[in-house]
Amino acid sequence: MNHHKLGNTDLKIAPIGLGVGGVLGEKFFYEPKALHLIQTALDNGINFLDTGSSYSHGNAELRLGKVLSKNELDKLVIATKGGTVLTPKNKLARNFTKESLLKNVDLSLQKLGIDRIDLFQLHSPSLKDINDDVLDTLHELRIQGKINYIGIACDGPVLDKAIEIALFDTVMLTYNILCQNVENQITEAKKRGKGILIKSPMAHSLYGNDIFKITTVADIWYLLRVLKNYRPEIVEGLKYRFINNIKDWTGAEIALKFVLENPHIDCALIGTTRVNHLLANIRVTTRDLDKLILTKIKTIGNPLALPAK
Repeated sequence: MNHHKLGNTDLKIAPIGLGVGGVLGEKFFYEPKALHLIQTALDNGINFLDTGSSYSHGNAELRLGKVLSKNELDKLVIATKGGTVLTPKNKLARNFTKESLLKNVDLSLQKLGIDRIDLFQLHSPSLKDINDDVLDTLHELRIQGKINYIGIACDGPVLDKAIEIALFDTVMLTYNILCQNVENQITEAKKRGKGILIKSPMAHSLYGNDIFKITTVADIWYLLRVLKNYRPEIVEGLKYRFINNIKDWTGAEIALKFVLENPHIDCALIGTTRVNHLLANIRVTTRDLDKLILTKIKTIGNPLALPAK
């Protein structure tokens, strides 16, 4: 895979990155298998690794750190997040105070086993969380040399505000075949020199024919997550089931290719527990897809773009 600059930073990354969290980072998922998958990603050209201090009940950074200790860090870009924290009862809560963010960064550095975080991102803040105190804290962390670049993971009105703030070097947002209405935000962010990172590029396979097929513990985890967070989108996904019937392609591969075809996007973050899926996603970066399929996806996602009769 070719590497390119992430926005206006001096970081060079591949067009897809690996998200280290979810099942991959959970203690119940066999650790040698998880470490092997992360290492396989690195061995096949992925150099952007994204995680979070609260991911996988706090275990994801520890697991990633074990892989980082065996690789050359100057060839990798390590991104993590702060602001979403684990309570003493192991529940998720938001805390963007200075004390919390400073603690977030120090703990992440310790777990990851590194001296500096390449990209530190605010994790799903609200509008009121993006205030002068928070921005000053991020600036202070950069001056201290603990973080190199500053980003934010958000959507909607929060993203609109973040795009206007020069301190943010990158934005991470949701964009996929089921969520195409953010393209104007992507274009505006790119105009302002932001690096564009995409979460959920394959829309949680809500268009898949096998979404309710259970074969592994990971399948159960993903299905429960979908039913909890994305139930309304399951019906929307029915409109795109045709992508499961394209010769030599899977629906997931086509969904990923759709995102990668947007010229403004720097990196799409994939998450998987299966090496064969990982390698298939990597191959997508060099494959060509019939433009008519991409056009059909765009037309379904934006009916107003249909030509007048």
